[in-house]
Amino acid sequence: MTTNNTELTPTVAAPQGVKPYRLIKLGVDVHWRQYVVVRQIDGSSPQPPQKFSPEGFIAWVAKQVKQADEVHCCYEAGPFGFVLHRLLLALNEALKALSDQIESAQTEVLPTGLGALTAQILDREIGDWDRFKNRRQVASYTGLVPTEDSSGERRFQGHITKHGNPRVRHLLIEASWRLQQSQPDYKALKQRRPALDEAKARNNKSARKKICVGLARQFIVDWWRIRTGRTTPDKLGLQMSWPSAQVLHGKQPMRAQTSSAQTTPSMAA
Repeated sequence: MTTNNTELTPTVAAPQGVKPYRLIKLGVDVHWRQYVVVRQIDGSSPQPPQKFSPEGFIAWVAKQVKQADEVHCCYEAGPFGFVLHRLLLALNEALKALSDQIESAQTEVLPTGLGALTAQILDREIGDWDRFKNRRQVASYTGLVPTEDSSGERRFQGHITKHGNPRVRHLLIEASWRLQQSQPDYKALKQRRPALDEAKARNNKSARKKICVGLARQFIVDWWRIRTGRTTPDKLGLQMSWPSAQVLHGKQPMRAQTSSAQTTPSMAA
């Protein structure tokens, strides 16, 4: 779409729900030898301009796509035509194909709201869930534990450490927001519901973020317990469902397959 000689590229879509930001906007001043870019994240003030070579800009955009659900790019086509536009479209298609490939590897039911891509990335980042011996090790790995300055009877807990795996941490924060909408019976959420409702009523964004972090920390511990056979989703109040990505790909829900498998022996008898 062309408006006032400005080429608005289609949204370069990142996989939903696994990124620290929701929207990144890029304003690009295209020159022969370099691109000058101004970035805006989630409606905040535009950041200072950055300069890139044409090749460096494409690599940098790929990194932006990994950080946001959507990346919008606007530049004046001018004498350079639609070359950059086509490069960005190709980048978008490559990332979409990779996301579909990762999602297709998920062949089990999941907590509603978690998502096939999120579950697969968690499994690939952590590798062996049995390497954690207790819940403290799991929480520490994510960097979602609070810093602590305690002495004697005095105890002070500050902001989270942000140590460990940042990719897992970002995944869990996004998953935490979705679980609040999709898992009303989740015990960890029920415990936090009164505080969450009060924070919403007071429009206290800081309190809501802290509750979200606490829920994310508890969920990864609970998911570790499920993955290692220490508990079941039913005991935690988690509703399980077939990943929406698999339903869109035409695969049958796991529960339907299980039900069919259970009825076959009785019919044979």
